[in-house]
Amino acid sequence: MLSGPPASLGRLTAKIQRLQHAGLLDHRPVAEAAVQFNAMLEGLANAELRGRTLSLLPEGDEEQAWRNALTTVIRGFSVGATGRRPRS
Repeated sequence: MLSGPPASLGRLTAKIQRLQHAGLLDHRPVAEAAVQFNAMLEGLANAELRGRTLSLLPEGDEEQAWRNALTTVIRGFSVGATGRRPRS
């Protein structure tokens, strides 16, 4: 039985902490941002694995689609939601 989160989540959380230290993460907790980023990764991977069955990514430009989507998520982290209060 494993204790604690998987190592991959720890690595992702460390990368999100780097955004926080660089002032690129709004008031949301690092753990919350890591879950949101991971959700985008999961969604992109799912879309790519579907392939031609339900093609959501532009054929031949999958890598650029990933880059654009993940860049948008990171940029959104620095904007924050209007009227949202920081968690204590």
